[in-house]
Amino acid sequence: MLFRSLVNNRAGDVADAGQSETAIVAFGNKLVAAWNDGQGFQTLTDTQGWATSVDGGTTWVDQGIPPHPGGVTGFQWTSDPTLAVNERSGAIYYAALCDYNDATGTKSGVGVVKGRWNGNTFTWGTPVIARGVNSATDFVDKQWIVADSTTGRVHLTYSRFPSNLSRIEYQYARSEEHTSELQSPCNLVCRLLLEKK
Repeated sequence: MLFRSLVNNRAGDVADAGQSETAIVAFGNKLVAAWNDGQGFQTLTDTQGWATSVDGGTTWVDQGIPPHPGGVTGFQWTSDPTLAVNERSGAIYYAALCDYNDATGTKSGVGVVKGRWNGNTFTWGTPVIARGVNSATDFVDKQWIVADSTTGRVHLTYSRFPSNLSRIEYQYARSEEHTSELQSPCNLVCRLLLEKK
């Protein structure tokens, strides 16, 4: 059976506010979706949205903008939402690109937040900035998050582009209860192997 349901609520959006780069996860009959929300370009706020469904995706409730980390100035979710679920515990992880300010200036980064279902109510925890770089000379892009249901680890990878170079970095949290303690970034070394014919 194929369901076609509108996930986001377009009421109040301008006509050209597109939604893109969608992500969705399920834990049983309960689902969480996330997307780039073009309305943020009109309101000059976050360009991310998210929604929940408790009936397998038949109906959805648009939940607005994901939460912001406390004490961070100028924080905005900007692009590329990804979602992961720990199939054993039901913990759901959201990772997306973000911009924010600190004492050294404007930053480009990756934010991560864990959430859980409690009955039919979904609640996010407190977001953390997993990686931030000086946006004048560097930026972060193409992040991806995975929850390992066997070990409980949460894995995060992303690309960095410092001064016109390209690097792939990887971080992980020891367990789902320690998502705010992501390990220091390490570079993934990509080697090109020539295939012999």
